[in-house]
Amino acid sequence: MGDMKEFFDAHREMTRKRREARSAKYEPMLEQAGAVWKSDGIWEYNGWFCYPSKGYAMLRKNPRVRKPLRLILKGETNDKE
Repeated sequence: MGDMKEFFDAHREMTRKRREARSAKYEPMLEQAGAVWKSDGIWEYNGWFCYPSKGYAMLRKNPRVRKPLRLILKGETNDKE
């Protein structure tokens, strides 16, 4: 049982580091693009809610529409609010 706890602790730590690295990559890009910081890690840019720690953006008017954050920042999507 102790082995499983160690495994899950290591997995949780690896996931946390991956999210921090993604945030460090995308947050400066969002600031430079003029995105507005909404709350706890959520940004808004051109009608999209952007989640830099997860690497995707969600369309505000239709939350089922999700795109990679890099496409939103490049403007390579035709979905507009």
